[in-house]
Amino acid sequence: MNKMLDIYINRKNKVSVEKLVETKDKEKSVIYVATILKNIEEYGYTFSEELIEALKNKSTEDLVKFYLDLKETIKLQVGEGIISQMKPMYPNFPKQVMEADYIELFINAMVHYISCGSILPEYKEEERFPLISSKDKKLTIIDLGTEEDLFNIYNELLSSKAVLSNHDKEDLVWFVDNMTKKQIVNLLPNEIVIKETLSFITPFIINKVGFNTKIANYYKTATDVLRLILVMNGYSSAIDSSEVKWLRPMKTRERKCLVQLLEGCSSIEADMFRNRTLWLKALNRLHPGNFKKCKKVNNAYDKLIKNKKIPTFKSKLEKMFEEGNVTEVVNLLSKRPGEFARALDRTVRLVKADDLKVQLDNRLNVVKAFDKVANLVSTPILLQLMSYFKKRSSENDVRVFFPKGNLAKAYVIDENIEVLEKKVCDTIVFVCQKHLRGLYSAKEMLGNVYIDDRLKDFVVPTSQRNASKSLKNVARGSKFKIAEDVNFIRAFVYWKNHDDIDLSAYFLTEDFKEIGTIAYYDMRNRGLNACHSGDIIDGANGASEYIDIDLESALNKKVKYVLVSVYNFSNKPFSDLEECFFGYMERTGVNDGKVFEPSTVKHRTDLSTKGDFNNSVIIDVENREIIICDLSSESAPYFPNNANTNKIGLINGLKGIINHSKPNMYDLAKLHADARGMNLVEDKLEADTLFLVDKEDMPVVNSSEDEIKEQTCITLYDVDYIISNLL
Repeated sequence: MNKMLDIYINRKNKVSVEKLVETKDKEKSVIYVATILKNIEEYGYTFSEELIEALKNKSTEDLVKFYLDLKETIKLQVGEGIISQMKPMYPNFPKQVMEADYIELFINAMVHYISCGSILPEYKEEERFPLISSKDKKLTIIDLGTEEDLFNIYNELLSSKAVLSNHDKEDLVWFVDNMTKKQIVNLLPNEIVIKETLSFITPFIINKVGFNTKIANYYKTATDVLRLILVMNGYSSAIDSSEVKWLRPMKTRERKCLVQLLEGCSSIEADMFRNRTLWLKALNRLHPGNFKKCKKVNNAYDKLIKNKKIPTFKSKLEKMFEEGNVTEVVNLLSKRPGEFARALDRTVRLVKADDLKVQLDNRLNVVKAFDKVANLVSTPILLQLMSYFKKRSSENDVRVFFPKGNLAKAYVIDENIEVLEKKVCDTIVFVCQKHLRGLYSAKEMLGNVYIDDRLKDFVVPTSQRNASKSLKNVARGSKFKIAEDVNFIRAFVYWKNHDDIDLSAYFLTEDFKEIGTIAYYDMRNRGLNACHSGDIIDGANGASEYIDIDLESALNKKVKYVLVSVYNFSNKPFSDLEECFFGYMERTGVNDGKVFEPSTVKHRTDLSTKGDFNNSVIIDVENREIIICDLSSESAPYFPNNANTNKIGLINGLKGIINHSKPNMYDLAKLHADARGMNLVEDKLEADTLFLVDKEDMPVVNSSEDEIKEQTCITLYDVDYIISNLL
């Protein structure tokens, strides 16, 4: 696989053709380009005009190589790279399953189970009617890029204000390995905000270009240095003393570098006492006594050994909360605006008075104190605070929690928190919006701005830590509209190796009552007109399962939600599997075309989390929306891992997604437009900057009638740009 092409296609839907050789026979190249276009259309892709023109000037030999690399890449994007293994147990699915006698299905399953998955039923594959394409079918446009633009992804990832995913980190390492030393240093941003990213990439950069002052300047606190030490020892950057059993001996060069980094940090003593156990282990390996000039480090080490306790910020704050001293709490939090933002709800609730008007006024005084320091709070936190307090004055049945470092494992509890006054919540929202506009106004102007209303359906990617690599990278909770002429959703899962992966669909009413389940133990439901393609218990060299969901039949049966989930019946985490991915297709009919038609794939995502069951997508049947879920968890021990034994987890995952209070992309774009734009316009042709769902939504310019103007287009899928420049 061409990794560079894979990164550029996956992240920006662009290719660079600068290194392709120019041709002297343009007429022949035009034929080759037309052939490439015809072939990639099968996978749902096409080229922009700029790319077509650039390719027409390239040699046929290079065009052939370019096409083969491109085809391999886009096949992997849609999940068709292993088409020979995408065949279901019943080749004439779904018609064959719906019409089969129950005894036939039962016997086939028993033979398959008894043979440990080695025997599959044999049927002749019938010829199928060609695929009936959706009239709303849109092809994904691959645009012309440059090598400079490609390598700028490295800068955008490092500049991100959201925590990176594992595949983001893999791509970062590829850039460090494949860029020149000069490129690596020159493209380093002024600041790396996310400390996890900093500690992860530092060893790779040092290994390639050596240690330099630019890297050193990123390290501000003792905790930053501790994260780096943990990463250098093979641990995650999460500060977890229970995880760290042993630290390796370090070379003199490493010890000197780390001690000097620590010496350059401020307020190291209090910082180190917060993680005393870990620092004692680390300093035992660093031997700071060998570096006499580093007096701050040696003094702190001495106090750590003697356990001369230093009151920490957290201990002071908790004591003040326990005492109920609002004034002292506010004064202390004002010294750390980020902590103030995180504790704002709790601080407001600390204010109590018998007279409700007095209570309201005093709570608003807390908000005023926050207002004075809110400009020092990071923009992602302000965004999340704004969205949270928009819903905070209303009652909710549940609260949703996403554990740090394990965002994919949401858990839900009953809501029992005090409802806040609407005026307090509205004031906090206003304060957040005011400071966000102020912070964003320092960026370059956008001119006239157009914002697509559909961006309200998509969540801002404020954290990517557990995001999976996907065909379309969007945040959890984002909603895709189902095309009008689509009647069926076909979900699929693919996996490899000797594991048993199961695909299930759980049908629920609006108040979460069960209507039915489609799974390996209940393969069809004639009332819902839904069915399963057959349970394969051994992936071996690659296997697939499918579920067809009839939207109209589900709606007629009062179904509101369909939860589509994937289970690892082998009870091991998805991260241990060689390969596993989930996706869904939008189909007009179900018996036309192949069972797996790459051009109908609307979403595909790798399953690589540490859970063994995954709530993949939620189908909102009534609103005809697909909600991206991708929430993983661990199944109940001692019970089979399936939809029936995980009903509570399934419903909690559903509640967690539909009750979220995350900022949406429209609100983010509107804040930038207010702060940096001239006017909001309704005509795309009048805009200088467009915030769109996809590049296919760019305005069509009639060069004979319209004045051609240069426009900047920011789409939902420009995730790297969003997390580095818009957050």
